[in-house]
Amino acid sequence: MSEKRDKQRRSSTGKVRVAWMETSGAYYQEKPNLLDCSASGMCVMLTRRIAPQTRVGVHTEDHGHIASAVVRHVTQLGMRFRTGLEFPSELTGSRTKL
Repeated sequence: MSEKRDKQRRSSTGKVRVAWMETSGAYYQEKPNLLDCSASGMCVMLTRRIAPQTRVGVHTEDHGHIASAVVRHVTQLGMRFRTGLEFPSELTGSRTKL
């Protein structure tokens, strides 16, 4: 698969909190492991599947809410879901580093 990202992602081992609302109106949040990140997105390992195109909020303990993101891809790995999040391009220039 060819690389489609404009920004290089770097491996990360930190924790973030991801919060979202499903179409049913149910609210969820998880503290997944952060796998990698860049100024334009991140990849996390979740226990719950989030549908692609879902908007999520991304938070850190140090900085609180740092960004909104959109789920771009989900790959199931056993009982967990490797989830790629993309930050909207209008926010990319003012991203807080993780």
